[in-house]
Amino acid sequence: MKKILLSGIIVLIYSSSFSQSFDIGFGYSSSEIVSFDMGYIAKNNFAYYIEIGTQVPRGTSGEDYTGTINWDEYREDHRSYGEYYNIYNLAVGYKIGNSVLLAGVLGYADKYSFVNSYDNLHILGDNGAYFIRGKLNDDAVNAGIKAKYFISLRGGGFISMGINASTIQGVGLNIGIAL
Repeated sequence: MKKILLSGIIVLIYSSSFSQSFDIGFGYSSSEIVSFDMGYIAKNNFAYYIEIGTQVPRGTSGEDYTGTINWDEYREDHRSYGEYYNIYNLAVGYKIGNSVLLAGVLGYADKYSFVNSYDNLHILGDNGAYFIRGKLNDDAVNAGIKAKYFISLRGGGFISMGINASTIQGVGLNIGIAL
């Protein structure tokens, strides 16, 4: 999947040199995922986007001791557990008229778990707080839809405002600029 995403990025960058409009934006979703997307709208009104995102706040606290301390070590220090996703999406859509874009989204979501710990002796972590992160084998497909509305600017370009809904991200909003 990561090779497909890398190929998508290369095609996106190459194709953007022939595009009619280049769009870049930031978003936030109901699953607390902050995302960054970029794409282009070709002269034939087809649109291609790539999006990456991560959950914020993740819930981790203290210094990251992943790789230094094993998951099973110092169980007496463990205080809380949690999970979060990193997402990687590709979207293909069509711009209807001058201001509305509709797209289908398909992506991949890496799932990670973490354990927050506290060292009473203050040897590990700043003030004793540290966390350990681990990759879960619970990766998922993120499928959904996206709609964008473009507002024309006087000096050229557009402000893009969007809404998206997907299986992992939930419902989200996006704002950006298109040139």
